[in-house]
Amino acid sequence: MNFNFPVPSHEAPTAIRRKRSNVARLAVAQALAGANSTVVYATGAVVGDMLAPTKALATLPVSVFVVGMAMCTLPAGAVAQRCGRRATFLLGAGSGVLAGLIALLAVLNASFPLFCAGTFLAASTRPWCSRSALRRPIAQHLNGVRARSRP
Repeated sequence: MNFNFPVPSHEAPTAIRRKRSNVARLAVAQALAGANSTVVYATGAVVGDMLAPTKALATLPVSVFVVGMAMCTLPAGAVAQRCGRRATFLLGAGSGVLAGLIALLAVLNASFPLFCAGTFLAASTRPWCSRSALRRPIAQHLNGVRARSRP
């Protein structure tokens, strides 16, 4: 990624590099958080078919994902209001890592209930790390860099 911000004369080049790297990190984090639901939708039914005790339950992990996302949306907003966006994002990123580890363990142990629990936890990641939670800090960061560079 190339962020060509005008360098203000009163700021050290290291501060500008730090700001650029923060924007790049936030953009990558948002992309990874957004890929979460795509991966679950694309592979949840296939893995569910392999692990489910009956073929009728093959798409249950995808349904659990959707229900989990709906259940976690309002609490994520309340936590973001109360604790701030950074804490909310870190909580969501942590739950995403934990969800991936649980799903991995479920596949390795051929455990369908554990895989469903992993998809539920993966669904909780989406509201906590949503674009709306990150859009404003990235925009404020970019606007702050641009505003300081104007005469």
